[in-house]
Amino acid sequence: MGRTDKNTRILFLYNALLNGHRVDKKLFSLEHGIDERTFDRDISDIRLFLSESFSVEKLIFDKESNTYQLS
Repeated sequence: MGRTDKNTRILFLYNALLNGHRVDKKLFSLEHGIDERTFDRDISDIRLFLSESFSVEKLIFDKESNTYQLS
């Protein structure tokens, strides 16, 4: 798969999180043709969105499984 454009990629990421999936940074980056720093920026964008929308959900990193998920 080639590089996914930013808007589509963030929507894929956010949708996966909303549906209760744990998102692995390395796997997601590989699937969407991005580097891990780009993934980190996407995660920051989602955190900012959750903060600005006064969402009760938080984006957390699980060190044991090395994945991100919504709490």
